Amino acid sequence: METKAPCGIDCTTCAIFKATAADSRDIRVKTAADWSKLLNVELNPEDIHCRGCLSDEVFKLCVNCHFKKCVAEKGVLRCKDCADFQCERHSDFTEFQEPFGTVIQFD
Repeated sequence: METKAPCGIDCTTCAIFKATAADSRDIRVKTAADWSKLLNVELNPEDIHCRGCLSDEVFKLCVNCHFKKCVAEKGVLRCKDCADFQCERHSDFTEFQEPFGTVIQFD
């Protein structure tokens, strides 16, 4: 299973991926509360489900991922492979990810 997203996120560092992998209701409850605050949306423990950005089971707020569409349009595998890397949108996204504790790798 591929665990590196087109944007560079290592999915194994994502709390939602971890909660799904652990199949833990307690972790889902905590993650739903934490991410609800960070994103200013209402998330329930049942919403906390993802097997990775390139899987068929993606977190509901990531279903329409801009980066997946963009890399497909540009014919590259990951943002880092794009001639426009690191565009403003990706730079903003990288800064936005900090409170979530996810790791973005460009190698």
